[in-house]
Amino acid sequence: MRILELNVKAPLKTILGLLVAGGVIAGLIFAFREMSEERAHEQEREKPVAAPTRVSRSPQGEIILTFDAETQKRVGLAVAPLSAAEHRASRRGFARVQETMSLTPLLNELTLARTNLASSEKELGRAKVLAAQLNLSEKALLAAENAAGRDRLAVQATEDKLALAFGRELANRADLPHLSRSLASLEAALVRVDLSAGETLPAPPNKARLFAPANEAALFEAELIGPATSIEPEFQGQAFVYLVSKTNRRLAPGANLTALLELSGNSSPGVVVPRAAVVRSDGRGWAFVQTGDDTFMRREVLLTRPTSDGWFVAEGFNPGDKVVVTGTQVLLSEVGKAAIRMME
Repeated sequence: MRILELNVKAPLKTILGLLVAGGVIAGLIFAFREMSEERAHEQEREKPVAAPTRVSRSPQGEIILTFDAETQKRVGLAVAPLSAAEHRASRRGFARVQETMSLTPLLNELTLARTNLASSEKELGRAKVLAAQLNLSEKALLAAENAAGRDRLAVQATEDKLALAFGRELANRADLPHLSRSLASLEAALVRVDLSAGETLPAPPNKARLFAPANEAALFEAELIGPATSIEPEFQGQAFVYLVSKTNRRLAPGANLTALLELSGNSSPGVVVPRAAVVRSDGRGWAFVQTGDDTFMRREVLLTRPTSDGWFVAEGFNPGDKVVVTGTQVLLSEVGKAAIRMME
């Protein structure tokens, strides 16, 4: 009996062990499934929400952005219409602000010489009157004539030095004292403009516009002084000297600039794209034209004809076109995001 009881208990223990093991395995499988589902849910929640793209292309390949009225208001987009404008043809030149350390003493010397000449000529006139009345000796009259002659030669010599260095036109200006003070205080500047070798103009342009290559917004108006008196070895072309009367002390001697020489002739029609409407990307200028209530088209702005208000363009834009003047960086950013998505 004892042996029979032992034989019955052994299978029961085995069965119970198997049941317990199966329960543990089932629990582990259930827990694994629960953890896998939870992990999948977490990964789904952690996925970035893909914002709908606002960028598309026209059949001609032009970039178009779509912003609904609510988004336009939220990002602060504002547009302004373009007005018709005219622009004279111009010739681009290389400009450099001249050093005037040698000019200012010459101007002062010439002013002093002319003052002395005026005084000596006045004295000579008085001496001649007295000599005619026999109230002045011949020796005194001769001395007055010599003094006037000496001062006349001093003026001529200074004018020649000035003409050789900076041109006869500068020496003949009537405002030399004021010009000297303005140049010394950097409130005015003399600028030499050189054309490339082989380029010639029939007459020196009376007006020029000057700007730094990296800052077209700082545009300086200049008036012609006259042709330069020397040839620059670097350019070997025609050269002219211009005067900038109001520099706001922003033109230091030696500064390199770009010059636009205004040519005579008929003006070409076009529009001026405001500076606030132009953004730069990939080394080019762009503006966004509103083509519908919610759509804006990107167009290139050629940055070759700067004006005081922006850039003159003769093609690609029309009078009445509405361009974005506030919020342009937002539109440019959307174009950049679209480019990144395409690369991904």
